[in-house]
Amino acid sequence: MENLLKSYGDKLTVESVLQSINDIKERYREIGLTAENITVILLTLMTEVNKFKKLTGSQKKTLVTMILSHFVTELATEENQPALREIIRMTVPTVIDNFVDISKGLELRNLKNKFFCC
Repeated sequence: MENLLKSYGDKLTVESVLQSINDIKERYREIGLTAENITVILLTLMTEVNKFKKLTGSQKKTLVTMILSHFVTELATEENQPALREIIRMTVPTVIDNFVDISKGLELRNLKNKFFCC
């Protein structure tokens, strides 16, 4: 993981992100990664990966997804791993896009008006 992150940013950023990843691992080691807490972890990872200013949005999304997949292996029970991998594959990219849109000030009611305007 460390070598992968080093290819994306400066030493200070990498150290900060690695510390956050380790904090997440410690926080969820006992309770594990579950469908119920995956979104909280996702938001934390998005915040941390956003520190890599040289990455494009697509690269950040890929990195967050890779780290989350790594967490499935380390923090989820074997019986939950297939379902969590499927959640990541099917929903995480869209959830990331939606969070980014919201953070840019695009409100959900504007989306509703845009798509259901009649």
